[in-house]
Amino acid sequence: VPSAINPSTGTRALQTGDGVGVFFTRNDSLICAGYSLWQDGQNMAISAWGDNDQTTMKDGFASGESIRYKIWDAQAGKELGALVQYQTGGTTYTANGIYVLSSLVGYIAHGIRLPQGWNMISSFVAPKDSTLDTVFVKIKPRMVIAKNGAGKVYWPALTINTIGKWRSKDGYQLYMQSTDTLTINGDEINPQQVPIIMSSGWSLVSYLRNSPMRADSAVTTLGGRLVIAKNGSGQIYWPSLSINTIGNLKPGHGYQMYLLSGGTLTYPVNAGPAPPSANRSADRPRRAH
Repeated sequence: VPSAINPSTGTRALQTGDGVGVFFTRNDSLICAGYSLWQDGQNMAISAWGDNDQTTMKDGFASGESIRYKIWDAQAGKELGALVQYQTGGTTYTANGIYVLSSLVGYIAHGIRLPQGWNMISSFVAPKDSTLDTVFVKIKPRMVIAKNGAGKVYWPALTINTIGKWRSKDGYQLYMQSTDTLTINGDEINPQQVPIIMSSGWSLVSYLRNSPMRADSAVTTLGGRLVIAKNGSGQIYWPSLSINTIGNLKPGHGYQMYLLSGGTLTYPVNAGPAPPSANRSADRPRRAH
């Protein structure tokens, strides 16, 4: 199977010790129904367990249910989603079915919790498909409107989109009718390789690191140009007055920043893989019983 892991350091082939699992859905959670560890030079086989209809709890795949794949990147110590293509078989579970994959490619899934009301967000993951209808597809029933720093909007109920596509350098304001989680699927960004060019005045920008960092350390490349930074809760970082009620800049959050003159914001390099708290929670591959 042509296979690849796509962490922030770049694409690599699966290596001995990496894991691949298949997952079914139970109460909106993904549960492992079988996995195997990759061994270089050998073929991999996974037994996928079907649901036992003699038990009250769903403990495997239902007939016709979509098969989800995940990769455990042993080198980086993190879990990835996976895009697959089939050589034989289909995308849904059939008892005693045989499936052969033609490709398996990993990606990062970043889950961003969205409380009811206004949220100011961004992501350290560049989506595979940046079309807003695709990015917001699962939360559209509960969202009202999204805005960028230029005042352009995405208003699905009115079929209005003046924003265009998702830009990883931008922050966004979203108004939610009820709480939900936005999941961005794609490739992890190397923050030190993605400079954000900012004009004087207000900008709404993303936070591109995969873990929190103290505000003064995160925005050091702006120097004396930065007057004030604000988060979605109204907390601020005001360097000239030595005020920092924000504390750390955090993954998933967007920030409004006011500059005296144009500058470039370049975040420091990530310290390591994204911690589990920065990603969508999901079960690690486990042995099926």
